[in-house]
Amino acid sequence: MLSELKKARFPIETGLLLAFCLFLPIIEFWKNFALVFYFIAWLLNRQRARDFGGPWRSSDSLVLLWIGAAYLAAIFAGLDEGRAISQTTDVAASTLLFWMVARAGYPERERRWVLGALVVSTLVGLAVGYWRLWSGAGKSGTLQLYSVGHVNHTAIY
Repeated sequence: MLSELKKARFPIETGLLLAFCLFLPIIEFWKNFALVFYFIAWLLNRQRARDFGGPWRSSDSLVLLWIGAAYLAAIFAGLDEGRAISQTTDVAASTLLFWMVARAGYPERERRWVLGALVVSTLVGLAVGYWRLWSGAGKSGTLQLYSVGHVNHTAIY
């Protein structure tokens, strides 16, 4: 797999995306680490290649509206504004990740790698979650993955 990864157009960027997918439901620190460095690698690679995915599309506008709507909702949430806005950062990061992957132009082979990494991380995450549930290591006696932070999020996996 590593030799195949070296053949990718942007091997470090692709590797960071795969790492993000693997750590997504499992380890919060490494998930965030991979995400931040993926953003940096993506920007550097696109700047160097002078290719940000072609001309502006309506889906690009939708991404901006999506992020703007999340921050607007946080401003008018009626809660502690600072806390609500800080929680919106997850929406912005997820939406930007969607936008970057959509504009990256990954070939079919690399998209299959991403799907495979997500499947593997889901299976590993479920194994860890069930171990926590059955061993009593979990806090609430429910199936809850450490990284996703909530039972409902775990259910998605």
